[in-house]
Amino acid sequence: MKTRFNSHKSLCRSLPLSVFLRLCCASVLSLFALRLDAQPYLASPVSHKGPTGLTVVRNSEYNNVVSWHALPGATSYILQHRSLYPANLWTDVPGCDPESITCTDITATTSGYAYRVQASNGINSTDWSNIAVFLSEPGNDGYVIGPPFSTDSIVPDAVQPGIRAGLSYGGAPLTGFLSFNTSALGSTTTILAGKLRLKQATSNDAFELLGPCMVDVQKGAFSHNAALEVGDISYTDANTTVDAFEIIGVGADEWFEAIVGGSDRVNNTDHTQFRIYFNHSDTINEYAGWYSGESDESPPQLLVRYKE
Repeated sequence: MKTRFNSHKSLCRSLPLSVFLRLCCASVLSLFALRLDAQPYLASPVSHKGPTGLTVVRNSEYNNVVSWHALPGATSYILQHRSLYPANLWTDVPGCDPESITCTDITATTSGYAYRVQASNGINSTDWSNIAVFLSEPGNDGYVIGPPFSTDSIVPDAVQPGIRAGLSYGGAPLTGFLSFNTSALGSTTTILAGKLRLKQATSNDAFELLGPCMVDVQKGAFSHNAALEVGDISYTDANTTVDAFEIIGVGADEWFEAIVGGSDRVNNTDHTQFRIYFNHSDTINEYAGWYSGESDESPPQLLVRYKE
């Protein structure tokens, strides 16, 4: 071995300098190429999970702004959408800049509309990140007046604000209800998180006078029926989360947002419903109102991040 090494050493010394340098450079490049071949994912994004922070802001019936967090190592993104009612195939959202982390979808965006985004670096692609947008059902949301009850105690199709909570100007308690048909997600999906968006229609007076405005979440339907009923005011079962979160006053024509939880609160095979009420003094006639499912521009929205 020593004799062979000395022989190579003598050969190198006998070579012209230019030839010696070319041989050295070729050897270094060969070693570098072998190293890349041994690590095929070296140039891939840091994580093969899809982009985080995927969310949707529904500004109108034909305007959804979809955004997500940038993924280190990614050079482009693909955003796709599809209807869940009826179920359609995934298609690319037109007009998106592949290098941007936001895109405005100006196609028809009805209730039960899903998006997914994937990152790529030109060589490898991540998994998909999914989110679905559900709008509150006009025929099943609204508010209940009472007790004491009157013949007009159930108000499912009121003029705006169609969702009310607090005390009516006649002194009767008002309890608001929201209904989202989230069954299109299907039993094979895994719910990761849900977010409720409500557009306030009244001032903040009720929040200042009546105490905390609380929300109960029903994984399924109150009273085992999606329709608005008087009994929904007091109904609870094993799938009811009482005082799940608090609604804070944000001002008229402003949006309130709250995280509502994951698979323990959002139902992927049935409805997901919300009950809104004030822990208030019974002597102050004031209520807060939010736009209901009857509103074309500002219906309540439930955003659900999920994994297929």
